Amino acid sequence: MFSSYSAYFFQLAGNKDPFLVTVILGCCSLASVVCDALLVDKIGRRRMTLIGFGGACFGVSLMAIIGCFNYESKQLGAVLVFAGVSANFFNTFQSSTSYAYLTEMPEQRFRARATGWGLAFCNLFAVLFNFTVPLMLAIWKVKTAFLFMGLGIP
Repeated sequence: MFSSYSAYFFQLAGNKDPFLVTVILGCCSLASVVCDALLVDKIGRRRMTLIGFGGACFGVSLMAIIGCFNYESKQLGAVLVFAGVSANFFNTFQSSTSYAYLTEMPEQRFRARATGWGLAFCNLFAVLFNFTVPLMLAIWKVKTAFLFMGLGIP
């Protein structure tokens, strides 16, 4: 919702410069990948995945709660941008690590099948949401975050 359609999302949310928010999200994603690469050996893949999912769920939950109020005001608009940036940061933080975590099977004979099916289901949902998120944003606007909050609880 805030990665692929961030400019559209923040435009519907009443932000005056949605492109600037998209640039900020891109910079935070880059910083997140650098943090991921530096911390993966220190704190472990499982812990990083759980931290990433928890942080992303926090950011999306904050976005959903803000969607129930007048988020076009300056103060709540800034909190909405913070929620989107933090959700995007933590989502990017966990994504590369969770793929590596997905490939760790105790038996070699199951590794290729389990990884293939796991990635297939992830990409199935990605394609599904690629077509449905713009429709949801047009109808529900910021309250679309409630759906992703419910789907993303770790």
